[in-house]
Amino acid sequence: MHSDLIPMSGIFLYPFFLNIMTIIMINAPAWGISTALADALQAGIAPFMQAWLVFITPNSGKVDRDNMNVALKAARTLMATFARTHLLYNPLISDAQKAQMGFGPKPKPASGWSNPPILWVETAIRRIKFRFKGSESARQGKAVGAKYLEFRFKRATDRPLSVDDYTGVEIASGSPLVITCTEEQRRTRIWFWARWVANTNEKGIWSEMYPVYFT
Repeated sequence: MHSDLIPMSGIFLYPFFLNIMTIIMINAPAWGISTALADALQAGIAPFMQAWLVFITPNSGKVDRDNMNVALKAARTLMATFARTHLLYNPLISDAQKAQMGFGPKPKPASGWSNPPILWVETAIRRIKFRFKGSESARQGKAVGAKYLEFRFKRATDRPLSVDDYTGVEIASGSPLVITCTEEQRRTRIWFWARWVANTNEKGIWSEMYPVYFT
């Protein structure tokens, strides 16, 4: 456990410090940490806490950003040293208390299939290619853990009321998915939604509803 448990960016570091310092100041005596050490830590991170509030004001400038970054680096280093010395391996601090301070195990990232698919289209005469990929993937195709893409669509001029108001459904395990139309259906609009279905048959989140015209 090292300083990578401490947020890197100010927008997350500021609330992290607000939370952990409240817990430390209350529990320091019970954890065998002297008041002098806790006060020194509080004083050491104070320059960043002040610099961050200045930095986020509408009229802040380069000097304010530079001051904040210097203070941020110093505060993170100080907290990392304090945590290794007094918190992470302290037998008087329970795992639940460490988790409250933000030092618990990091949650596993959600599987790719649980996020909405990324979609884009290519049109040709009487044909639309729907390309897709997972939010964590660089290449086209299924998201991590996905069995297939569930694709629903409706041919209509007006926006459908909901994803349940569909007239067509397709299943795609490889990108692209191709939808065609007749000559009479050219220049008509199709609305589409999509979501992943996992290998366990769990359903992901629907994408936004998108319109596209047949040419």
